[in-house]
Amino acid sequence: KKSLKILYFGNSFTQDSVGYMPFILKGLDKNIELTVGIAYTGGASLQRHCANILNQAISDVSPSNYTYYNKYTNGAEKWISSSNVSAATILADEEWDVVTFQQSSDLAASEFNTYIAPYIYKIEHYLSSYFHTKPIKTGWLLTQSRGNDSESRLSNYNGVAVTARKVMELTSCAFLIPYGTAVQNLRSI
Repeated sequence: KKSLKILYFGNSFTQDSVGYMPFILKGLDKNIELTVGIAYTGGASLQRHCANILNQAISDVSPSNYTYYNKYTNGAEKWISSSNVSAATILADEEWDVVTFQQSSDLAASEFNTYIAPYIYKIEHYLSSYFHTKPIKTGWLLTQSRGNDSESRLSNYNGVAVTARKVMELTSCAFLIPYGTAVQNLRSI
């Protein structure tokens, strides 16, 4: 069997976007053993994930722990969660093939050089050192937009999409999960 181990660092939108994925994928290919973990902190920004992964304060953000949905593996009937788990423990839990990130929805449409670049570059550098014996792929979750009405949500979505495009062009992220695009498309029906 081929093995694929995916770890998501995120918040409730990450949980929303991938929570059912393992149950959907389990019937697709019996030759793939899929393992999925979610490191979850409500409302977490990329800056928060950077502080947690590096285990050091970044500006005014101190490291904190996650709720770890650990792990869905083929055949499991439900997620098992553990509270107060460090990023280091989560990273060491498996030999992850893929690690994904997202920016919090309130900052996802913000200026790339201020709210994304300083943190994603530090995270990528750390992960390339941490997984030095086995290269991993990183990915970006395009989060859903925010707003009180359809016009403000569309405007915010356009900013989120521009930021995601920059992430794909200017970082080593190998793929994009277009969760926010799917939500935006459903909103327009």
